[in-house]
Amino acid sequence: MNNQDSEECDGSGETCFGGSGACSDDCTCTTCGNGQLDTGEVCDVGVGCDFEAETCNACASCDAIPSLGARALSLAGGTGFFTSFIPGNAIATPSGTLTLEGGIVSPTTGVAPVSLAGDAPQMVSINIPLGGVMLCYEYQSCSGSLYCGGGQNVDMLVELDSLAAGEQCVRDGTGYCPDETGNSCCSNSCEGVSVGSGNSEEITIPTGASDSGAGALVMTCNIRVSQEAAGTDCAQADFDGDLVQQQVLTTGTTTVRINNHCAGLPAAANNAASVPEFTKPGENFSCVDWAAEDSAGRLTWGIATEQPSELLVGDGSQVAIYDD
Repeated sequence: MNNQDSEECDGSGETCFGGSGACSDDCTCTTCGNGQLDTGEVCDVGVGCDFEAETCNACASCDAIPSLGARALSLAGGTGFFTSFIPGNAIATPSGTLTLEGGIVSPTTGVAPVSLAGDAPQMVSINIPLGGVMLCYEYQSCSGSLYCGGGQNVDMLVELDSLAAGEQCVRDGTGYCPDETGNSCCSNSCEGVSVGSGNSEEITIPTGASDSGAGALVMTCNIRVSQEAAGTDCAQADFDGDLVQQQVLTTGTTTVRINNHCAGLPAAANNAASVPEFTKPGENFSCVDWAAEDSAGRLTWGIATEQPSELLVGDGSQVAIYDD
């Protein structure tokens, strides 16, 4: 393109200051935008600022990139606590508010840190009428990543081996576990209520297998859980004797699987011929609307249980959904 008589330059800085300048939008020559610090400039393109946290404003100042801010998940809508024992509707509805703090979205990676907002613990209550139990979850801290640019798989697998270490699986027809090829149950994994295998859950979050998309989030929280009588106000729960444990929440799909399982009753959902597996999907957040309550975003987490009660015989899988 050719310069007009009223223009110092046109699109390119080649004619400005012997090629060391830049051409501004009004077609005048300037040193701002040439990628180097010149006299009177605080910053320029790529120099002078911390570009992970700041932007260069007209070469005159380094302005802080605003953080995403707080997002209050006031649990409602699609919130629920689901179990493989009764695989239809939720057996309970979690209540409470989980407020998260989103940091600065990195201009280079598109990732923002996410944490639990404030210094005080936050509470989520799950009242389970079946069995007369109130589960009180005290969230002490959370730390994770929000992938505004996508590029990360955040689907989660929670897996538990229900057979005690050192034991060989026995399918002898007892405990509703027929001795047939292909069965995944073990009669000797039915150790009894409050006994269990002694094995810990293993949590796997696949990476690289696929892209969960823009707005995917995964975070790990330090929590304490107190089991109270149904209807108890969790604000009055005593957590002093409860150990701190970790809970992973994700916007991806949470799948809970029990290997070498106790099959339980023949009519139970956990039949002898299959591995008890239960899955629920989350929903990605919108980074643009992050701070807007009731905008896109749903978190899931899961837990496996071995012979949870005399009422629910056999092993089961549970998934919770947090949605505002």
